[in-house]
Amino acid sequence: MNDMSRIRPFLFAAGLTLMAPGALTAEETGPEKNEYAPEPGGLETFWNDVRFNGEISSLYTHTNPEEGIVNPNNSIKRIETGNWNTVARTEFSYKNRAAGINLRLEPWFSFERHFFDHAGGAPYSEENIQIGRYQAKFSGLIPRTTLAAQRGIVAWGPAFFGSPSNPFPDTSSTANPLEEEFGSDFLWMSHAFNGTWSMSAYQNYSRGSIDSVDSNPFKRAGTVAVHYNSYNYNVSLLAGNQEDYGPIYGAYGQWTLGEATVLYFDAGLRKRGRARYPVESSNILGGTYNSGKAVRKPEIVVGGSYTTADDTTFYGEYLFQGSGYSKGELDLARDIALAANENLVGAPALSEGTLGLAALNELPYLGQHNASLIVSRSIGDFDLTFQNQTNMQDFTGRLYGSVVYSYGPAKFTLSLLQAYGREGGAFRQSVDTQVVSGMLLRF
Repeated sequence: MNDMSRIRPFLFAAGLTLMAPGALTAEETGPEKNEYAPEPGGLETFWNDVRFNGEISSLYTHTNPEEGIVNPNNSIKRIETGNWNTVARTEFSYKNRAAGINLRLEPWFSFERHFFDHAGGAPYSEENIQIGRYQAKFSGLIPRTTLAAQRGIVAWGPAFFGSPSNPFPDTSSTANPLEEEFGSDFLWMSHAFNGTWSMSAYQNYSRGSIDSVDSNPFKRAGTVAVHYNSYNYNVSLLAGNQEDYGPIYGAYGQWTLGEATVLYFDAGLRKRGRARYPVESSNILGGTYNSGKAVRKPEIVVGGSYTTADDTTFYGEYLFQGSGYSKGELDLARDIALAANENLVGAPALSEGTLGLAALNELPYLGQHNASLIVSRSIGDFDLTFQNQTNMQDFTGRLYGSVVYSYGPAKFTLSLLQAYGREGGAFRQSVDTQVVSGMLLRF
């Protein structure tokens, strides 16, 4: 189910609880057992291990699209301006610790209403019933080995910016703190050699529930990882493959310097597909876009966190994305967009076609050099988060803030995303302002 406090998947160091010699466990100090009580039967034991949970979430998202030079009047990208999404999720699970069996099934029932402000964008509704999550995990078939088939998000690493070492698609949402991510189907296994060394392997085999949010062709991907874990640091080395883009090599890890400070990184050497790069041209716009040849380039996130005495946590990150635009390419892309806007009447086909090519760019971040500062704190029943992402080449960025209030089994959220900087910059491509409000009720 949902992890309400999460913006992006990230990893905290595991805490250790030390027990003094001779201390009594909770079981030893509990009520005295009745030696003559009958043992539960097999059916009773089975039903004692079955669980049922559920939740209902309802979120409304209002978006003000970028309607400037890269998307005049929202006529190029046709971004929806409103979205109301209500989802009922049920979870049936069976867990037998002794046998190492963990089974889970989550049917999702969703209703979604889409709203548009641009011409020809009539509102419409969608209803959907699907298996949002499932898991069949077995830990007792082979010693120190876990085997599983699962639908969900394959995510690892500590970075908010994402994971350059991960070949699988990530549909996580930063702006919707209560939104459950759609997931793909995959097989995975892990094996512990000892208390320090282990390995894992992942392979996707179907789009799963991603179909409802991602129109890109399904691409098979897989990876094998070797993990080293010690008391205060861990590191993982990965080698994988993504269909059409070939091998991906990567690593991630973190180092706990003390109770308050953690350093971490995530790196990959990979190709990014569906990238459109601006090039100079003799046409009236002075340039155009070509897809170019995907080249394997390095990406790395380095960051750290510090937690103060009042439990306020600060995160700082830097992302280098080798496949992103250089400063010259960012400037050329903006010049092309400006020229296209000036020629929308005189040369509409060329101008709109060029802006459309730019809109097809699917790089995770447009620029090469990016930085992020995140602050999070819990005050009573309130979880507060603030984030500032900035491109260090043109100094455009976006601010994000969220408040989640917990009251019994219910959570209420309000979040705001605001882009800033010059029009057509690295972080001024799609969304200008976005407000999300909603609630989630667990039962």
